[in-house]
Amino acid sequence: VRATADDVALEPARTAMVVESPDIEMVEAMANFELLRRMAARTGAAGGAFATAEHADTVLERILAGQHTVRRRVSQSENLADRARRPLLLFIVGTIVVEWVWRKRCGLA
Repeated sequence: VRATADDVALEPARTAMVVESPDIEMVEAMANFELLRRMAARTGAAGGAFATAEHADTVLERILAGQHTVRRRVSQSENLADRARRPLLLFIVGTIVVEWVWRKRCGLA
């Protein structure tokens, strides 16, 4: 920053700044027990439960006592036209290579 007083240049001023982005996770560092209880209630059918640190010993017992079945439906689709193109392409390229090798051995152009 440069400044003047009565058309006389003053000594240049210098400063340093630090710009930091806020740590979003630390804005509210306290545990939101109400939110955790609501989340556990929504997932209760799948075994979701809420426990504080005082009841941590019961969490392992609940996990070991519960039924753990995971079902997944996997769907895979494949275009049959794409599947047929690869062998056809290999056949055409292979035929061209065989013809080229045959012409070179026979001395043809």
